[in-house]
Amino acid sequence: MLDHPERLRANDPADMEGRIREFPEQCLVAWDTAGRVPLPAIDGLANVVIFGMGGSAIGADLVRALTEGDARLPISVIRDYAPPHWVGRGTLAIGISHSGTTEETLSAMDAAIRAGATPLVLTSGGPLAQLVTAAGGTHLPVAYRAKPRAALAHLFLPLLRVLARLGVVDDRTAALTDAVHELQAARDAWAVDTPEAANTAKQLALELHDRLPVFIAGGHLVPVAVRWKGQVNENAEGWAIAESLPEMNHNVVVGFRLPASVAKLIEVVFLSSPLLPERIRLRERATAALLDEAGVRHRTITTEGRSPLADQLNLIHLGDWVSYYLAGLRGVDPTRMDAIDRLKAVLAAAERA
Repeated sequence: MLDHPERLRANDPADMEGRIREFPEQCLVAWDTAGRVPLPAIDGLANVVIFGMGGSAIGADLVRALTEGDARLPISVIRDYAPPHWVGRGTLAIGISHSGTTEETLSAMDAAIRAGATPLVLTSGGPLAQLVTAAGGTHLPVAYRAKPRAALAHLFLPLLRVLARLGVVDDRTAALTDAVHELQAARDAWAVDTPEAANTAKQLALELHDRLPVFIAGGHLVPVAVRWKGQVNENAEGWAIAESLPEMNHNVVVGFRLPASVAKLIEVVFLSSPLLPERIRLRERATAALLDEAGVRHRTITTEGRSPLADQLNLIHLGDWVSYYLAGLRGVDPTRMDAIDRLKAVLAAAERA
């Protein structure tokens, strides 16, 4: 199946392949666009809170993990209907919603505006853009037309660049340029026309097929593991789990053996980098040894990025390809999300009742 591009493409009528393939170019466009949008002057900025859900929120997690060492202000990510009680004057409230209709983000942004926060939004439009514009806030338009998960570059990198322009985090323009060059060089090795024997993404998809994937990462790669999980959920319509180091060493490791019937069906993938702290890498090795004792299959994918940002983007791109090939193996359209659409319809009906 995976070495028959025509079959993969027949299974992909909305061209998710094309969205994944152009990820490096999306990164460049998103970075450039965010460098030209006028930004507000904010006096007395004390903290940043970012509201979002699902594929729109993962960019905020990536920013927070990436900038923990240089952020000059606290950055919080909220996935809920309401902001924390401390949000108010001195808060930069950022809403991220590709559609502009995400009800949780709309609710939280409305409350943050009423509390006196300075609003900024990344969205393609909709009620969220209207809300923030009416409040005198800043709208960073997302012009890329795709499902939110396929527009990650436009929901992650503009946020990073805007925060740098506001002086909240360090500028990473040079790192982004280098990272995109790395992506462009690596892309063909994972793409559809590269045969399985030379394609790490296809090989990993075959290993994960008919198994429960568990993605483990530490440091700046924790949200990348969450991204891999979400892509398997949405693109390949399957269960997946994401765990973080060191936290999982304080609980999850105790449960590796049982139920034995489940342990036999698990495939653990460590997402790693030489740039991670040595104690995290030691924990990777120690955790792998415990998995061996429990008879649980595992492997480690190590990126060789020249910066933490390059690590994130490289592994995101690889994971997107893996989820695409899993969709092909399972015979599911990697773009459709029928379950989420049905859930939204139920919520809308309840609101009208």
